[in-house]
Amino acid sequence: MRHLHLVLLFLTILAATVLLPVAPARAAGDREKAKAHYEQGEKYYRQGEFQRAIEEYKKVLEYVDSAEMYYNLGQCHRMLREFDKALFFYRRYLSNVPNAPHRELVEKHITSMTAELEAQRAVPPPPDAPPGPGKVIVMVQPPGALVWVDTFEGRHVGTTPTVLDLEPGKHVLLVRKDGFFKRTFPVEVRSGELLTLDASLQADSDAIAPPTPPPPEKDPRALWLWSGVAGSALLAGATGTFGYLAWSKNQDWKKSFRPADRDDGQLYGNLATGFAVATVAVVALTVWAALAMDGPPRKKKDRRAWFLAPACTGDGCGLAFTLEF
Repeated sequence: MRHLHLVLLFLTILAATVLLPVAPARAAGDREKAKAHYEQGEKYYRQGEFQRAIEEYKKVLEYVDSAEMYYNLGQCHRMLREFDKALFFYRRYLSNVPNAPHRELVEKHITSMTAELEAQRAVPPPPDAPPGPGKVIVMVQPPGALVWVDTFEGRHVGTTPTVLDLEPGKHVLLVRKDGFFKRTFPVEVRSGELLTLDASLQADSDAIAPPTPPPPEKDPRALWLWSGVAGSALLAGATGTFGYLAWSKNQDWKKSFRPADRDDGQLYGNLATGFAVATVAVVALTVWAALAMDGPPRKKKDRRAWFLAPACTGDGCGLAFTLEF
C-alpha cells in the first residue's frame, strides 16, 4: 500500500502539471491608455509643469469622459494664472458633478478669480494700446475632437474642450474627429470678450473604423509540447527515484540476504522499468504530435515542407530527401 501511495502521488503531480490552463494575454483598452496619461499628468502636476500636465489631462478625455479631468484642468490653469480658462473648466466640473465633495473650495476659487478678472478689466487700457485678443471656449462634443482656426490643413491648435485666444475679427473654426462628420463654425471675436461655442459632431455611420490587428493565433502544438516536456520530466524523475531505491535494496540484500530487501528491490526495479517505458512513450507521443499536428498558418514565403520519395539513378534505386522552401 505504501508503494501504491507513492505511485499515485507522482501521477497526481503529472496530471496537475499537464492540465494547467494557459491564461490568455489581456489586451490594453482605452481605460489603460487613459490611466497612463492620467498618471503622467499627475507626475507633471507634482513637478510644477502645469502646461505639460494640461496636455496629458486632455489626452485622458480622448479615451474616457471623466469629469474629474475638468477639475484637474481648472487647477492647472489657475496655477498658470489663466483665470478665464480656469473658470471655464471649474464651472464645467461643477455642472457635471453637482454634489462634488470639494464644491465649496471650487466655488471659493471661482469667486476669487472672478473678482481679480473684474479688477483687471476695470483698469482702462492706455489710449494707444492695440485691442487685446478675445477668448473662444470650444465645447464641441465628443471630447478629443481636433480644432483648426482659419485653415483646413497643417497642425491643429487644440482638442476639445479647449479655450482659444483669438485676435478680434471674424474667424472660421474647423472641428474634426474620426468617425464623425467634420463641421465648420464661423465666429466673430471681440476684444476682451468671452465667446462660448457649444455644439456636437454628428456620427458618421459609414466611417471606416481603423483596422485592428487580429489576435495572434495560438499554436496547438505548444500545449502538447510543454505538456510532454513536463510529463517526461516527471516520469524521468520517477524512473530515477525508483531505480535508486531498487539499487539500494539490492545492495542491502547482498549484505543481509533478507527476503524483504530482495522483494523490495524487485518491486522498485519493476516500477523503475515501468516509468522508463512510460517516459519513452510520452516523449515519442510528444514528438509525433509536434510533427503531425498543423501549426498556425504562416506566410507563403515561410512555408517549408520535406518528404522522402523513391528515386532511381544510373547507380541504383533508393529514397531521395526533398526539402521545399
